[in-house]
Amino acid sequence: ANANYYNNAFIQIFLDDRRVGGNINLTSGTSYNTIDINPINFINYEKHQLRIQTLIPSRLTWDCVIFKPI
Repeated sequence: ANANYYNNAFIQIFLDDRRVGGNINLTSGTSYNTIDINPINFINYEKHQLRIQTLIPSRLTWDCVIFKPI
């Protein structure tokens, strides 16, 4: 719920300190949003860091991250 709440975040997603995708607007949509980013090729099995950053102070509720094999 609250998908159309004006204080929801605009976010950016970073993987291993590299930005992936564009700015993502969470102020509109349904109560369940799927965010797809460009495919990423993991060459080695190693630790990776996923960072979600808001562009301005705002609200962000995140349930899960799903990686799909390609």
